[in-house]
Amino acid sequence: MDVTFLHFANLRLGAGFPTLGPRGRDQRARLVATLESLADLAVAEHAQAVVISGDLFGCPVPAPGTLKSARAFFARLRDAAIPVVLLAGSRDPQTLFGPQQQANARELLEGAYLLDQLNPQATVEHLGLVFQWVSLAHPEHYTAADLDRRNRLTVVGMACRDSTEAGNLAAIADAFADTGIDYLAVGGYLDFSVQQRNSLTVCSPGVPEPLEWGQEEGSIALTRIGAGTTEVTRARTGIRSLARRDLVLTLTTAHEVVSLIADQAHEDLGLEVILRGECPGHVLIDPASIESELGARFFHLRVVDRTKLIIDAGERSDLPRGTVLGNFARVMDARIRGAGGAESRMHEREAYRLGMGLLQGEGTPP
Repeated sequence: MDVTFLHFANLRLGAGFPTLGPRGRDQRARLVATLESLADLAVAEHAQAVVISGDLFGCPVPAPGTLKSARAFFARLRDAAIPVVLLAGSRDPQTLFGPQQQANARELLEGAYLLDQLNPQATVEHLGLVFQWVSLAHPEHYTAADLDRRNRLTVVGMACRDSTEAGNLAAIADAFADTGIDYLAVGGYLDFSVQQRNSLTVCSPGVPEPLEWGQEEGSIALTRIGAGTTEVTRARTGIRSLARRDLVLTLTTAHEVVSLIADQAHEDLGLEVILRGECPGHVLIDPASIESELGARFFHLRVVDRTKLIIDAGERSDLPRGTVLGNFARVMDARIRGAGGAESRMHEREAYRLGMGLLQGEGTPP
């Protein structure tokens, strides 16, 4: 029979977002809202099961409100007759999913299946599926003879990589290509990826809601298994992006940096913009000032200045010798060029920009 299930991982409810500052609380609330939307999506897509391959939570002690929302998610799917199979990841709290906490887990999960090393297998007979806890380090343990293939059940392996395990999804697919697993649901990788080897499909569904800089959107996998084939569709989830984008400046566009960043503004965009290229010495770029001026137009804005500072202090300079500006520029040019490392050079550049701004009447000392 054909079976369609919704597969997600890496939601990390309760995770901290220190780089977002005060906005971290908003993003934690967004994770809870995204969880609620995943239940709606499962119902709307007529999913026959929901598979969670690790890291539903991202903190050791979830807040009571977070636990209440998680319990409501499982109850909603139970009431919709959609079975849920959950594998606890390394970030999920042992206080809920540890070997001695099965009673607490059952209360939270509202009838869902919880896989771990002590309970490595769950069979959903009416869907023709058997779910198997998988150790990524031991593919040799999962041959067709060792797995429960009674009545030609389709085997869905579930694994979650922890932060100490190396290897990419392609290597996992190669290692498990000749096992008896039909679909391997992998958590712990933050990018969406699908790898196919022989009759095996390995899938990392990405993150339902962005967790760190460089993640432009959230995603989950809608998986359909039937008639010897597996089809995986990426579905967009969440509403925010935590983008990391380069903005390459030139000597003629450096003075437009504020408007160039403002052009990207969106209320659900967290943007870490890396300024690169060239900046003339007379243009004072102050990341903190830009963040203050434009921050309200973004969900969160972070500006990092990595431009190459160009100081025109030569014979044909607009800053003539014998003037305060000209002498200051020449002294700082020499100091920047002679700086003994990246950090020292950065401090000298900031000293130049601050000094030039003060000498040109663009600011006053604190």
